[in-house]
Amino acid sequence: MVRVRDNQFFPADMVVVKSTEAEGTLYVETKNLDGETNLKTKSVAKELITPFGHEATFSQIAGTLNVEEPNNRIYKFDGNFDLTEFSKNRLGAPDSSQNSDYLPSIVPLSNNNVVLRGMSLRNTEHITGIVVYTGHDSKIQMNSAGMVYKTSNIMHVTNKQILLVFLIQIFASALGSALGTTWTIQNLEKVTYLDIDKDDNWNSSWFLLFVQMTGTWILIFT
Repeated sequence: MVRVRDNQFFPADMVVVKSTEAEGTLYVETKNLDGETNLKTKSVAKELITPFGHEATFSQIAGTLNVEEPNNRIYKFDGNFDLTEFSKNRLGAPDSSQNSDYLPSIVPLSNNNVVLRGMSLRNTEHITGIVVYTGHDSKIQMNSAGMVYKTSNIMHVTNKQILLVFLIQIFASALGSALGTTWTIQNLEKVTYLDIDKDDNWNSSWFLLFVQMTGTWILIFT
């Protein structure tokens, strides 16, 4: 069980069993969950107000808290508090004042009886709750998603066009370089006016000359 005081954040998802406000009401702020700054009202299940009315008797309460599997629905909660054993013991108690108040064996719980991690307590001295979900099982964590990078349709089209232009540029450079390299190698003896050094591997090797021309054409096109 956890006690949370006024202006403190709830550390986990909890079922509220006691509040200092009248009739078990409490006020919470949910702006960390849904962005709304107006206060919302929550309450203790009315069947739990009497058995959890005094903290000194908490240790005497026996029951099973049944809740749904962890999920990301922040506006919905299904569960119940099974107090069958506690009800039997209570009905069998010698104190007649205890027997005067009816206590159902199973107390239904709804979203109005639950506070979530990320909410904060407001205008309420303190509340006491039973933790149901913690860590990655809490609803705020299950609603957290990785950052999504959004791109427009225009950006998608532009990226494809840039890639297409780049591929065409590579193809044109490679084709021109292959033709130019082949012509240069075949006419190396005839183009003396170009003053090409025949002993340089970059001029006499087809592959090296092709790489050189391809890089040159890519720079020119770019």
